[in-house]
Amino acid sequence: LFDSVLSLPILPDFRLKDLKAECRRSEYGFLLHTKPNLSKTAFAKKAAELGWKGLTEEQLSGYLTGSIDLLFEANGKIWILDWKTDNLAEDAVALHMKEAHYDIQYLCYLAAAKRLLRARLGEGAEERLGGALYFFVRGASAGRGVAVLPYEDVAERVKILEEMLGD
Repeated sequence: LFDSVLSLPILPDFRLKDLKAECRRSEYGFLLHTKPNLSKTAFAKKAAELGWKGLTEEQLSGYLTGSIDLLFEANGKIWILDWKTDNLAEDAVALHMKEAHYDIQYLCYLAAAKRLLRARLGEGAEERLGGALYFFVRGASAGRGVAVLPYEDVAERVKILEEMLGD
């Protein structure tokens, strides 16, 4: 199973099997701080407008911390990858991403990756950001377990999250 998962073409002309050690960073930890005067109520309201349902004010205070499973370079772009072991029904990736709040998670991951690139490469570094990949291992071998989210498709939502959090 492991070899078949690593051999899948997840991006054009790219398989994880071909990823060189110098082009990846595993378990990249991050900490995103919030604005000092961020209103939890205002954040929860804006989050609801973005379709993030089920969040409470208590879940939105202080810092956002996390660990990106894999940060890597492929085809000249920086990508994040999150491994998932959820059991998925046929063609259920998009719905499951929303129900499990993975849409919030990948925006936080992309905001963290964007800040990392900006710190290392300066302003405009987000042009190197490829996007997010959610890899559902149990469905991948059947060809239904990878969600590819190009950065340009979600850039505006990342920007909104960054504005909500502050610099």
